[in-house]
Amino acid sequence: MNNNDWLADIKVLSFDLDDTLWDCAPVIEKAELALREWMSEHTPKVINEWDADSIANRRANIVRTHPEIACDMTLLRHKMIEGALTDAGYPSQFTDDAFEVFYQARSEVSLYDNVHTVLESLGKQYALAVITNGNADLSLIGLADKFSHIQRASINNAPKPEAQMFNACLQEFGIAAHQLAHIGDNVVTDVGGAQSIGARTVWFQQPNALWPEEQTKPDASVASLKELQSLFLMGA
Repeated sequence: MNNNDWLADIKVLSFDLDDTLWDCAPVIEKAELALREWMSEHTPKVINEWDADSIANRRANIVRTHPEIACDMTLLRHKMIEGALTDAGYPSQFTDDAFEVFYQARSEVSLYDNVHTVLESLGKQYALAVITNGNADLSLIGLADKFSHIQRASINNAPKPEAQMFNACLQEFGIAAHQLAHIGDNVVTDVGGAQSIGARTVWFQQPNALWPEEQTKPDASVASLKELQSLFLMGA
């Protein structure tokens, strides 16, 4: 990973979102709390059926009966809420309001240090894209204008590590695989997925994370966005 000659070929940087530009776990926890608070006020009969275990069971049941929506986080969450509300005797029109509460909170993230400045500086030299399995709203987060192309997993857009979203990004920019560098924290979905199409990879290493010896190593690894900035702009 010490040979950085590959950097000269890069034209597009694609980013994962959750755990690459922000810490995801506290965001989901906050969104779940916001939803429970809304339910307590508006649909109290459902509260006893909306704890961690029941949420996990409901998700598993939906994925088992409707596997085609497993990768669409928005649709999956919507169906989970709808099922809980209708099972408790509430009309289906409550579902959209409940989902909006969750989704708003799910998009209220605490960005890692230097996200805006690093993306702005990288955007002056590279085209920037997003390839995500998640469903955070970049407009609400204030990052939508930083990216010229966004790929999200859905029913018709297979999630990482499948090749579909990576290949769509190549097609969008008219580049070869070796001209794309994908940045993400997940060893399998981000690094492995991008490697499968021949793209370059940068592992965004979370604290205390270790690279699995059995996995093909990324082209580079960074532990902060400032390190990422230095990697791609060191020759600029």
